[in-house]
Amino acid sequence: MGALAEAYLPHYTYEDYRQWEGDWELIDGIAYAMSYATAPSPTLTHQALSMLLGSSLTKSLGDCSECMVVSGMDYRLADDTILRPDFDFVFERFR
Repeated sequence: MGALAEAYLPHYTYEDYRQWEGDWELIDGIAYAMSYATAPSPTLTHQALSMLLGSSLTKSLGDCSECMVVSGMDYRLADDTILRPDFDFVFERFR
């Protein structure tokens, strides 16, 4: 998307994002609908690899009682950038 086109788009923040219904990601203030009605669902290969990676990462944590791998959580990088990655590492002491 060119700079001129972006100049005409609204710039959203985390406060806007919190009020929306449905699945969204916010990248540099631009909203992206992630619902199945507007975005294609992940491919079979993507889903299979994601499951394998998540499982491998969980196994690699071993006996760490403060560590876990989870999916479907919002990850706020900045006031105008909120992502929902396939999975996250969560360390209990940082929650």
